[in-house]
Amino acid sequence: LRENLYYYPHQAIIKHHEKSISLSAHESCFMNMLCKNRGHIVNSRLIEEYVWPMEYVSDGTVAALVYRLRKKLPEEDIIRTVIGIGYCLDE
Repeated sequence: LRENLYYYPHQAIIKHHEKSISLSAHESCFMNMLCKNRGHIVNSRLIEEYVWPMEYVSDGTVAALVYRLRKKLPEEDIIRTVIGIGYCLDE
């Protein structure tokens, strides 16, 4: 992700220096999607369909997921919000 910050999708953890940060299943799924689309804006509706397939998701669910994930990360600006569109993991 960044220097001294690594994402391990099969373990659902992010490592910052030597500290491991555990991710929930939804957080890990979201990070997978952002990493696969790194440098591109991912639409919020696509995130809903990818993270919660075949489930009804209320307004604000994606934003709440991003909020929780940002609180876990050592730097909150890793995930960039593109207002009215979605989210992006910058290169």
